[in-house]
Amino acid sequence: MAAGEISKTSTDAINGSQLHSTNAEVAKISQKLGDLKGTMSAGIAGAYAAAALAQPHDPGASSVGVGVGNFRGESALSIGVSTISDNGRWILKGLVTHDTQSHTGAAASVNYQW
Repeated sequence: MAAGEISKTSTDAINGSQLHSTNAEVAKISQKLGDLKGTMSAGIAGAYAAAALAQPHDPGASSVGVGVGNFRGESALSIGVSTISDNGRWILKGLVTHDTQSHTGAAASVNYQW
């Protein structure tokens, strides 16, 4: 049996190979969405791990910390350093994260407060 025309106006019947091809494409999309869900959950876990890092409060103080995060079965670890200038006006902060999807991220900031 020849392949039926697939269009908005077609009334042709489709054959098994056409249906199999469509099902295979749907399965690929479903797998990609599952992979994306894991990647996004790991990224959110990384954000939680970064947010868990403490910030020193006193002028002239510095800190180093480790944070962990978990979201929907994915986990992440963060390591960060932060310092406040002696006059308390400047704050410098940097961190790296690594998650269970083997992605590494980094962030840094310089802040002035008054």
